[in-house]
Amino acid sequence: PPAKPAAPTGFLRPASASANVIDSIAVVVNDEVITRNELAVRIREIEARMRANGSPMPDREDLERQVTERMIVERAQLQLAREYGVKVDDATLDRSIARIAENQKMTVQDMRNAMEKEGMPFPTFRDEIRKEIVMQRLREHEVDAKVQVSDAEVDTFLAAEQAAAVN
Repeated sequence: PPAKPAAPTGFLRPASASANVIDSIAVVVNDEVITRNELAVRIREIEARMRANGSPMPDREDLERQVTERMIVERAQLQLAREYGVKVDDATLDRSIARIAENQKMTVQDMRNAMEKEGMPFPTFRDEIRKEIVMQRLREHEVDAKVQVSDAEVDTFLAAEQAAAVN
């Protein structure tokens, strides 16, 4: 009788036969990805804030599109900020958070408690504020790089100011 072929060795069943998909890529921004889980978390956070504020909820498809677009822009800006070396240290972040709390006439701890009660973990809030500061610094960098005032413009302005002061 003919010999039975040996069972293949070193081969595994295809992953799709037994694996569960945990996450997948929603969008690729340059060399980084935004996962479907990241997108879902952001949508849930926004929905929770809208419910807490009593804001009307947009159509789910519109909300997903808007959040996706916002995350793409944010990710691209953060990448650019990294390229420029824009950073926010913890002390600056803490001062900014203290000012936010003060503007709301709260202590940082009171604000933290209120946020966590609304479902916003404080570390997530800190990350969001850090990103906002980074993006603000990036915008300032971009504006500074594009604004150029000539000596003639300065002279004209000073002459106009002097003339206004005389009158």
